[in-house]
Amino acid sequence: MDVVQRELLKAFRERGKQLEAGSQLAGWISAWYESQDPSFLIGVSRREILEALGHVFTDGLPSRPVTRGAVALKPAEPGSSTSRITIFLTDVPNRNGRWMVIGRVVEGQSLADEIALRPLRRTRRGDRDFRPISPLEIESLRFVCRRRLR
Repeated sequence: MDVVQRELLKAFRERGKQLEAGSQLAGWISAWYESQDPSFLIGVSRREILEALGHVFTDGLPSRPVTRGAVALKPAEPGSSTSRITIFLTDVPNRNGRWMVIGRVVEGQSLADEIALRPLRRTRRGDRDFRPISPLEIESLRFVCRRRLR
């Protein structure tokens, strides 16, 4: 309901007769005025709504390549806005521009390799969610930030 009130109806009032007949936004507005029921938005993603309002999205992040030793922000789940920090053990070129590489491992890649070889168990959450049988505790970790001068 908030989306209808705060965004769609606001856009309709601002643009009014300038809406293209047959556009997604015009269809949503007419559906709203016919039924006063926002259920027509069930299953519509936030991105679809923003695009109908005129926002333009470009795929691909300006980022370094996802290669062995890259430290990247990886989506926690498909379609999620939550990220996990991940150290890559192999090159993953099909993720270049999709995951934001924030650094590189400069020391200790062999430790990451050893951790990856530890046995895992499947959790109740699904086929793709695994946890270590015997979890590790990281006692220290050091991030070094080096700024590049332009």
